[in-house]
Amino acid sequence: YNTLNLFIIMSVHIRLNIYFLFWYRQWQYCTRMTPITAYIENRTNSKKLTGGHFIILIICTSLFGDT
Repeated sequence: YNTLNLFIIMSVHIRLNIYFLFWYRQWQYCTRMTPITAYIENRTNSKKLTGGHFIILIICTSLFGDT
């Protein structure tokens, strides 16, 4: 790798982490807001983000707007 490639990879990685943190906070907000997500949380009994969680997460982020 040259330095530029490494820099690009690092910045993308950091950006992805920030997006994930933002999504996770949105997710927790959505679980409080939406009965469906709370129901799924109770059904799965796990805080892990499964496929269904991600779909609802994307729906929630589009609903509550992403900056």
